[in-house]
Amino acid sequence: MRPTPITALSATALALALVSPVTASDVEEEWPPSLEGPPTPRIELKQWGLGPFEVRDPSILGQLRASPMARSPRTLEPGVAEGGIRQTQESTYQYADGSSVADRDGASIHRLTVDGETRDTHLVLRLGVWPRVELGAEFDAVHYQGGGFLDGLVRSFHSTMGMGTMRRDRVRAHSWDVEASEPNGRTFSLAHGTGTGDLYLSPRVLLLEGGDYYPAVSMTFSLWVPTASARFHHAKGVAETLSLDASKRLGTLPIVLYFGGAFTNYDQARIEGIQLTRQRYMGYFGFEVELTPEVSLVTHFWQESRREQALYRDTNSQKGNEIQYIAAGVKVVPIPGVRIEVGVLESFDKSVGGDFGFLANVWITFGAGGLVDDRKPTEPDRTTEQAR
Repeated sequence: MRPTPITALSATALALALVSPVTASDVEEEWPPSLEGPPTPRIELKQWGLGPFEVRDPSILGQLRASPMARSPRTLEPGVAEGGIRQTQESTYQYADGSSVADRDGASIHRLTVDGETRDTHLVLRLGVWPRVELGAEFDAVHYQGGGFLDGLVRSFHSTMGMGTMRRDRVRAHSWDVEASEPNGRTFSLAHGTGTGDLYLSPRVLLLEGGDYYPAVSMTFSLWVPTASARFHHAKGVAETLSLDASKRLGTLPIVLYFGGAFTNYDQARIEGIQLTRQRYMGYFGFEVELTPEVSLVTHFWQESRREQALYRDTNSQKGNEIQYIAAGVKVVPIPGVRIEVGVLESFDKSVGGDFGFLANVWITFGAGGLVDDRKPTEPDRTTEQAR
């Protein structure tokens, strides 16, 4: 019987498959395709990069008690530790008059002045204890609140952008003035000085490592311990935060998206005369553009729900007290295991949050053998490849 063309082609394909050293599984794992030489193992790109800037609301009123922050979902491998120094310098200016109550001359009664700067040096230590499980602690080792040096820069920027003085001409430059009253007449004031800030304990678990069609997701439980110096009048009760952080790489592009949210419960709802909300929410989103394997541009926006119950009620504050920030800057890995970050922080609602700030952070990741480059893409085990 004379073979048909289809039968001949089938026999030829079967013979080639039997003598070819490349199997179907090898082809699937070969990435990128090689024109010559042995196949290249497929590189698994992680679903996160260097991550968003880790920064909490640094405004004067925002630091009175715990607030959450955005983070990359990445966790450290078992036995790997990470130490960091986070430095924040922020200028706060808020000025509000009563909108429904007037004095005998018909003028509005002044209700709120918050003018000054904060500086914080946070020491951070994190340790991978089990696969996908990490323990962390963060301590505000040096907290300063008082007069600063950013007023001139902020006023010049406002003038250049045609924003006017934003009522900053009502107070002396580089001063410290925190005086406020609620509609019921309760008053509030803060003193300036330098001391210690608060402590955060943050165990976290990586729920999903992420893949081609789903993001990496981690869950963090943070316990806020009020260790700040008494002169700052920070809350004395603890607070608990449950947060979810997620990230997704856009295919094989050098672009990573970040998004997440948090819920915080406060044991103390009144601080030195100010009535605060007991439960709060926060949500954020951002992205990272990897210019090179060692340099990334990062930005993210976040918003928190109301912080004070009545402080801004019946005032000429334009937006209420919705806390809105954007953090942006550059992250550089000069050598494997070392990361340097420089950025700026800008508030959208000048009447409630801070106004403008700087961020400067240094991170070192290390294990028993020294510095660890945990950003390196993973590859299939070569021993397994050869055995197959």
